[in-house]
Amino acid sequence: MWDLIQGLQHHIGHVGTGFTQAGRRQFGAQLTALERPTSPIAAESAAAEQHGVVHWVDPILVVDIDIRDYGPGGLRNPSYKGQRPDLDPEGVTLDSLQ
Repeated sequence: MWDLIQGLQHHIGHVGTGFTQAGRRQFGAQLTALERPTSPIAAESAAAEQHGVVHWVDPILVVDIDIRDYGPGGLRNPSYKGQRPDLDPEGVTLDSLQ
């Protein structure tokens, strides 16, 4: 997930639940097609250090997630609900979700 701050994308969390096995394979294939060699986020080293092996992708897919809360610690209980091809990725910001 991303938050645009001064035109740069910032990592604010990840979603690891809500996927079916078939959906995970399909989404994984979509992400593989979007792989890139460099990070699209402002502080790539922090994300890489936190998560180990990182595969960077172009951030053009929009998904719907359910969260219990968002605060300084990040997302709380995020769950994947599905893709949103009807939304423009550049129009989705943290401010637009609150």
